[in-house]
Amino acid sequence: FIGDSIMGIFDCQTDPREQVIKSVHCAIKMLEDLKKMSEKGVWQASKTGIGINTGTVIMGIIGSTTRMEPTVLGDTVNLASRTESLCKRYGSSVLITEFTKDEMGDKGAEIFTMRQVDHAAVKGKSVATKIYEVIDGEPRTI
Repeated sequence: FIGDSIMGIFDCQTDPREQVIKSVHCAIKMLEDLKKMSEKGVWQASKTGIGINTGTVIMGIIGSTTRMEPTVLGDTVNLASRTESLCKRYGSSVLITEFTKDEMGDKGAEIFTMRQVDHAAVKGKSVATKIYEVIDGEPRTI
């Protein structure tokens, strides 16, 4: 029950590096598809922010007998949410944490264009986390 957000959970049965790379590809594809839908008049254009974090979560089903849904909980989820909220501050479409960037390793730098935008202690955290913008997720202008 997270309001106007969408939470994506990627398969834990595959190589963690591939999961992370797929999550960033997914974010970029979502933005591209939203743009196409907007151009066709199917979707009203709006600024979309996506925050991606990587780590261990608690997975389960929550709710009541009338409404149940699978979800994940934990610090990893909270940091992803806080990262998404930073998109407005930096005018970014896709932000990832240092944990996501580290999990991608050198392969991530070969595939995506990224830049560090902050080393921030987000709400609820006392230790600062490096935050990176995925440039590939930004609209292309000429």
